[in-house]
Amino acid sequence: MTSKRLSLAGKAACVIGFTCLAFASYAADSDFETFAREQRAGVQQSKNDFEAYKDELKKEFELYKNAYDRALEKQRKRVTPRWGEYREGGKEVWVSYERDDSIRRSVNFRTGEVELETVIPRGEKQEQAVQLLRAQILDLFRETENSVYNKDDIAQAVEKELAGNKKVVTGKPTTRPAMQALMPELDNTNSAPDLARKAEQNAAIDTRKSALPDKEVVRLKFTLPRTAPEKSRLYDGIVGKVSRKEDVPPAIIFAVMETESNFNPLAKSHIPAYGLMQIVPRSAGLDATNYLYGEGRLLSPSFLYNSDNNIVIGSAYLHVLYHQYLGKIENPVSRLYCTVAAYNTGAGNVAKAFGHGTNIKRATQSINQLSPKQVYATLLKKLPHAETRRYLKDVSLRLEKYQ
Repeated sequence: MTSKRLSLAGKAACVIGFTCLAFASYAADSDFETFAREQRAGVQQSKNDFEAYKDELKKEFELYKNAYDRALEKQRKRVTPRWGEYREGGKEVWVSYERDDSIRRSVNFRTGEVELETVIPRGEKQEQAVQLLRAQILDLFRETENSVYNKDDIAQAVEKELAGNKKVVTGKPTTRPAMQALMPELDNTNSAPDLARKAEQNAAIDTRKSALPDKEVVRLKFTLPRTAPEKSRLYDGIVGKVSRKEDVPPAIIFAVMETESNFNPLAKSHIPAYGLMQIVPRSAGLDATNYLYGEGRLLSPSFLYNSDNNIVIGSAYLHVLYHQYLGKIENPVSRLYCTVAAYNTGAGNVAKAFGHGTNIKRATQSINQLSPKQVYATLLKKLPHAETRRYLKDVSLRLEKYQ
C-alpha cells in the first residue's frame, strides 16, 4: 500500500511538474510572442516613420524647386525688356546681371572666355559704355563665392523659402575669389588691380546687333586660358582630404568635377543642381547627407555654393555608390565604371543596363560574370539615357590626366 501511494504521489508530482513546466513554457511562448509582436510593430513603425520622413522631404523639395522656378521667372521678366533676351547660366558658364541689369557678365570656365556686355541706343557713341565695361573687369576679379551668392536673387529666394526648416542644412560660401580656378594668381584682393590692368590690355571691343530693334550691344572680351589640370590644382587640398576619408581616388573626384562643371564653383542648372560637382539636393544630396548625418537632409544654396562643402558632398555620394550601392561588384575597375554612370543617372538605371530592372543585387551577379571591358561596353550600349552614355565616356577619358 505504501509503495503504491508513493507511486501515485510520484505520478501526481510528475503531472503537477509537467503542468507547471507546460504553463511556464506557455508563459514563455506568450512572452516571446508579445515581444515578437512588439518588435514587428516597432520595425513597421520605423518603416512608416521613414516613409513619412521621405514624403515630408519630398514636399520640402517641391517648395525648394517652386521657389527656384519662381525666382528664375521673375529675373527673366525683369531682364528681358532691357536686353530683348535672357541668358541663363549653366554648368560651365557663369552669367550674372549687374548694375540694375545694365551689365551682363559671362564667364566660360571651359574655354576661359570672359564677356562683359552692355546695351546702348543704336548709333550712340561707345566711349562711355567701353569705360563702364573696363571698370567691370576689376569688379569681376574682386568677386568671391560669398559676394556672388549674396547678389544671386534666385539663391536668396530659395534660402528665404527654406528659412527655419530643421531638415535643411545651410552654410556660408567661402571668400575664395570666384575666378581663381581660371586665375591661380588671384590669391587675394591686392592682386586684382594689376591683373585687371593686364586683362584690359588684352581685351577686344566689338559691337553687335541687339535683340531689340533700336539697340546694340557693346562687348568687351578677353580669354584666360587654363588647362583642366591647372584649374583643378586650386582644390588639391580639400580633394586630398576627402579622398582619404571616403576611400575614393582623387582622380575620380577631379574627373567628375571637370565633367560636371569644368571647375566653375558657381555652376547651377534648372534641376536645380549646384556647384563644382553639380549636387542635386533631392537625390545625391539626400544619399550623401543620410551617410554623413544619419538622416537625409536638404542642402541649401548657401551650403552648396561653398566649394569645399560641394566637394565633401560629391565625394560622400561617390563613397555611397562605390562602397554601398555597388559594393558587391568584385572587380574594382568594373565597379568604378558603374559608379561613374550611377553618379549621373542613379544606381537603378545602371542595373537596367544589365537587364534586371532596378534590382542592383541581380545586376551585380551579371556584372561579376563580365570583364571590365565587357561591363564598359554594356554600359555604353544599354544605359537608358544617351546623356549618361556620353558622361561615362567623358569621365573615363579624363581619369588618366588626374592619375
